[in-house]
Amino acid sequence: MALNKYIQLYTSYNVWANKQLGNVALSLDDFKFDEEVSSSFSSIRKTFLHIWDAEYIWFSRIQDLPIGAIPSSFFTGSKEELIKQLLIASVAFDNIGIHQDILSLERVFDYKMLTGNVNRSKIYEAIIHCMNHSTYHRGQLVTLFRQAGVKTIPSTDFIEFSQLDKKY
Repeated sequence: MALNKYIQLYTSYNVWANKQLGNVALSLDDFKFDEEVSSSFSSIRKTFLHIWDAEYIWFSRIQDLPIGAIPSSFFTGSKEELIKQLLIASVAFDNIGIHQDILSLERVFDYKMLTGNVNRSKIYEAIIHCMNHSTYHRGQLVTLFRQAGVKTIPSTDFIEFSQLDKKY
């Protein structure tokens, strides 16, 4: 598989998986969504915000856009609006995946980390990093949903996504 097709597949998977868990979050009452828990982020809301933050930051870096205020620093909306905004960010990333050719994915770019350090990566490396980061935190969300009493949680395994549209 060509690199650009792989990236397109991975960014599309990210949208699908975020939708899967976003739908679970929408089924929670607000108390469970915001309840303080012991995890990397102290609530389901804050975990979703962190995923949105990272997708926003990496999208901005890859597009060479200034990084303004990250979503978790200002967002106070409902869980419905949070899931909607995360999915908007995920679809924007998917549009990068859909429209990149192999040469543009191999392009090296410089970016500033939140610590102020300057790093250099290829576009495809940054995309894979960000999509993998979202997967990591979706795994945490599954555990948080179980702790919140959710009995049915859809699979977000890549293999499940890959079965949706088999062409062979």
